[in-house]
Amino acid sequence: MSVKVLNTRPIELLTETSNLLREFGFESIEFSGLTIEEIVVEDFGTDLAALCQADDAWVFTSPRGLEAIRRRLSDEQWEFVLPRVHFFPIGLKTKEKAIELGAKNLLFLPARDSEEFSKKLIPHCRGRRVFLFQGESAYPQLAESLKALAREFFQFSAYRVAFREPARESLEQLSKLLQAREIHALIFGSSDTVKRTLELVGQKFAEMKSEFLKIPVGAIGQRTAETARSLGFDVRWMPTLPNFQGLLELMKADLLHK
Repeated sequence: MSVKVLNTRPIELLTETSNLLREFGFESIEFSGLTIEEIVVEDFGTDLAALCQADDAWVFTSPRGLEAIRRRLSDEQWEFVLPRVHFFPIGLKTKEKAIELGAKNLLFLPARDSEEFSKKLIPHCRGRRVFLFQGESAYPQLAESLKALAREFFQFSAYRVAFREPARESLEQLSKLLQAREIHALIFGSSDTVKRTLELVGQKFAEMKSEFLKIPVGAIGQRTAETARSLGFDVRWMPTLPNFQGLLELMKADLLHK
């Protein structure tokens, strides 16, 4: 019997995560209530390049933010920025994306959550000009911490997470699997995903909400796990460092090797 895992990531990340689930031997059941919208600001690239100075600290909290910033800068502007700034990515995927995009001065600080990341950033950002690039509502505590440390602080919202309605086929599939109790685990990659998924289940399958909360959960990191637990979920798996590879390794050892 296949082990079915509910893949709740934003629609833009569903396929990537489904492929990863299959690599680990799981069957991916796709159910997304979120989409990622890039925030477009006129003349942003020109303004950002003009602001840039040598030894600036650029802090990124997701690969998505890095990609959005890169798209806003011309090749010439990007080449101007690369040797001047120091990149501080949070998370392994963000680090990999920074390397892929040519970041030269990069320091990766492994951290379990944004709070630990903030503490590790202190000696590197104190008294410096700091630029924080992240989602519109992501990591407010990180922004406050960096603002207190920096000589000058600039914050840019690269994208926002918005609600979407799941496809009818997705709703029908989930309804059947929940009734048959054939969803064996859930994975959550953010607090927004936890809240939105539970909201949709409450709206569409209210009579099954209590059973849904009993399905074991894999959470990408501490903040997501805390949100899930606060809403009544049973969080069983969380990697030491936030990354889906590590999460799925834990789940595979527990669910597929028994």
